[in-house]
Amino acid sequence: ETSPPGPRMRVSDAVERLLFPKEGEASRVVVLAGNYGRGKTTQLYCLYTEYAAKVSRGGPLPLFVRASDFALTDMRPAEAVARAIAKTYASESEIALPVDLLAKRLSQPFILLLEGDLDTDSRKRVTAFQMAGALVEGRGDASIVVTMGEQAVSDAEALKPLCGGMPPILLVQLLSPASVSQYLTALPGSAGMDLLAAIERSNLFDIASVPWLLSSLIRRSNRDNLSRSGVIARIVAGNMARVDWAPGIRRMVSDVLGRFAWIMQTDRLQRLTGDRLYEVLGEVRGRREVPLDHLRDKAVETGLVCPCGEDSLRFAYPGFQSFCCAQHLID
Repeated sequence: ETSPPGPRMRVSDAVERLLFPKEGEASRVVVLAGNYGRGKTTQLYCLYTEYAAKVSRGGPLPLFVRASDFALTDMRPAEAVARAIAKTYASESEIALPVDLLAKRLSQPFILLLEGDLDTDSRKRVTAFQMAGALVEGRGDASIVVTMGEQAVSDAEALKPLCGGMPPILLVQLLSPASVSQYLTALPGSAGMDLLAAIERSNLFDIASVPWLLSSLIRRSNRDNLSRSGVIARIVAGNMARVDWAPGIRRMVSDVLGRFAWIMQTDRLQRLTGDRLYEVLGEVRGRREVPLDHLRDKAVETGLVCPCGEDSLRFAYPGFQSFCCAQHLID
């Protein structure tokens, strides 16, 4: 890219300026790009909540959908998008949405929050962009906010017809050390200043720069002598402790996470997919009468791994993978 970088601002503010500008022409599509672990999907959920609160005041209806839920078959754009939305809501929230009613609702104002994650099959991502783009094209009351990994930005060319060129791309950045310092010093009392001093002593800005990891650091700010391994170990332990475990399941999930991490580390994989994923789950389960999907869901519930595409998992933060791999070797 030869264009100069834009200013740093909150994602919701930047999206609002592009979709609903006070002056000039609105953009029909906005791309949120960034490597995994930057919280792009979390930002989509936040936008969903924000725009859902405005529906009663006449705002467009936000609809969440994953590119991985689009079918690679020929159908009308409204039907393709409606079927994908219904599949996403069924898997995410166990909510059954009638496809025919969804397709009709898409003729009214909406914002499609489309997760086109890096781990999604490129063909499905392009299909999702083409179907969603065809549905929005020529309309002034519908728009798309889409996420994708930085390496997959070229797929956004499928959205060119909506913009007369590449759509505006917002790079989701990690917090800068200055932003971390500004945020912590603004916290009431001395806890923020004490945590900032500990982060500086141990050079933990790479962890503090990830907003949800910074929140975890703040919750554990009463600890002295922060270290990288100690911080990650406490986050892992805290996440595991929040899950409601049936007898024996926690140990099995810990084993699953360790094996996942070891395979991904040694084979240099970013995710574990399909048959290999369920092969590991089956090895850990053995002859126990535990559904494989239950083990998978419990692993996701820890927040240490997250789904990406169909039947795929990846670690939510590279440090979790390293920690689980090291723990697996120790065990």
